[in-house]
Amino acid sequence: MLKKVTTLALLVSAWALPVAAGFDMVPTQDGQCHFFYPTDKNTHGWTIQTSSEHMCQNGTVNKHGQVTIYNAFGMPVEQIYGFFNGGYWTGNKELSADVIAGYAENSDTYKVAFELSSNTGFDIRYLSQMVAKKQKDTTFGPFSFCGPFRVLIQTEDFGLFQDKSLTTEIIDEVAQHAKKLCPAEQKIQLFGSTKERPSGDDIFFYADIDLKTAQIDVKRNDAADFAKKQEALSEKTENEPSEPAVVPVRPVSVADEVPAPVNNGSNDVNGTDEPDMLQLMDKIPHLLTISRLTNKPVQGTTVVEIKRVTNNMAEAVTPASLKLTGDNLSVGWAIVSGEFSYESGKKGSDLTGKVNVTSLIPCQQAYCADIK
Repeated sequence: MLKKVTTLALLVSAWALPVAAGFDMVPTQDGQCHFFYPTDKNTHGWTIQTSSEHMCQNGTVNKHGQVTIYNAFGMPVEQIYGFFNGGYWTGNKELSADVIAGYAENSDTYKVAFELSSNTGFDIRYLSQMVAKKQKDTTFGPFSFCGPFRVLIQTEDFGLFQDKSLTTEIIDEVAQHAKKLCPAEQKIQLFGSTKERPSGDDIFFYADIDLKTAQIDVKRNDAADFAKKQEALSEKTENEPSEPAVVPVRPVSVADEVPAPVNNGSNDVNGTDEPDMLQLMDKIPHLLTISRLTNKPVQGTTVVEIKRVTNNMAEAVTPASLKLTGDNLSVGWAIVSGEFSYESGKKGSDLTGKVNVTSLIPCQQAYCADIK
């Protein structure tokens, strides 16, 4: 038993991804494009040159081509050819994914986490990893994401791992990613956790998948126990004495949020000017609190800043933590309408929730100040 626990701990340790100091990238001369070049040498003043300007996208080297590295004296150090993603060299294997974070595990190994798309419709994220190791000539090889192909399923929906058919649907989609990215891969290591960077105690599901024989070997499935613990924690949090008294719930309306008219110096001293559009929007804490008390979604409209989009899913961080699902989602500030649902978080944390988006209006300025 001890051996199994130790093995799992070693596998999971790879997911602890603090961004280490010194995890820097070498820029082009104009500073518009960056490439990560693992080396023991001091790269201050070093620059790169790409074989095509089209390789530079969103500030990093991408696609296929060649990167030449120059030292601080303008002398070429090395030429690297192959595929690139998010500023990282992946050799002869093409990777199209969003890079999450990277760190130096030690002086001989660098690791970078990246996110894969999910089309299951479940509230999940697929997080995988690529690794670069030092070679005998002291240079580093390309970042490899195959052999083994590890995927962390991040979710708080424990029911996905208690229903065999749903688990199989997830595994099938992960297998499709493996076959596309690593055609020769035969093994997948699959983990389940609520955290993006879990420790061994945070893992509630672990399975080995043999793609050659289509065999699924579940080593650990504590989803039911984790669900009970989460439910007990939520009940304890809701029953804390410090909780404010529950007030009677009444229907939510836009009119509830309209402030008293204010004279902003216009000619209309009676305050009959049309109020600013932003003043008519429901507030997120109000919507999530109503959802929490009624235990059902609440229709509303608010302003959010979206930081991450993957297919039809997105994450908003301002002014609150929200998970969004819907069509035509985009990064940046936006006016969002839809059904807001409360999600239980850790004790003492801010309200968190999810939104089934029915409409989205992108904005150019912070807090959508450009839309009146």
